[in-house]
Amino acid sequence: LDLKHLLYGVLVFIGFVIFVDILNIIIYNSGILNGETFNMFYISPYFISELPVFDSIQRSVPYPIYLVIYVVLLSLGGFITYLIGKLINLIVKRKK
Repeated sequence: LDLKHLLYGVLVFIGFVIFVDILNIIIYNSGILNGETFNMFYISPYFISELPVFDSIQRSVPYPIYLVIYVVLLSLGGFITYLIGKLINLIVKRKK
């Protein structure tokens, strides 16, 4: 496992989450939405997520906690996907 690269990936993801959340806040407060929804990454503090499970979480906990749960769960999903890819790669190499 290359945990250094995984950690770097999580840090990049967190950077994008911060950037996107700032955009969500700026666009909402700019007044240009005219009643439309602007919810990049489904993490806007002003609109409930449309993603199953995440919508329930966002309704149940304060926004900062929702944001932490979102980052942790998506990072965990990325890690699991990485492990599955490594396992498939290992199986393919053994068959050769």
